[in-house]
Parts: sequence; C-alpha cells; structure tokens
Amino acid sequence: MPVARRPAPAPIRTPRRGHAVVRISVVDENGFVHDYAPVEAPLGAVRDAVTILHLQRPETATAEVTAG
Repeated sequence: MPVARRPAPAPIRTPRRGHAVVRISVVDENGFVHDYAPVEAPLGAVRDAVTILHLQRPETATAEVTAG
C-alpha cells in the first residue's frame, strides 16, 4: 500500500533589510477564504497598513464614538 506524502513545505523567504514579507488571508462576507501570495514590502508601508487596519476595527470605531 503506497504511503501518502505531504507536499514539501514552501521555502522560507527572508526579506531584505528594511522590508517585511507579508501574507494576507481574507474571509469575505460569504465565508470564502482568499489567500494571497506572500508580498515583500517596505517596513514603513507595512506599518502604515497595519495602523489603518487597526483604525478600521469595530472596537476602535465604537471607542471613538463614545469618547467624542
């Protein structure tokens, strides 16, 4: 009986200095999962994107309304 083999893991990608390798997974409103290929981006752009995502969180929006 043949033994099922796992696929080889993807090679680990090390970003250049001052960059980050980012992998994004999204679950849409219908429950479908979208996995995007890893992207190497400048660290500043990643920090800006993460800041924007944090500001879009429902908890943050509620805190702004109750504080204002």
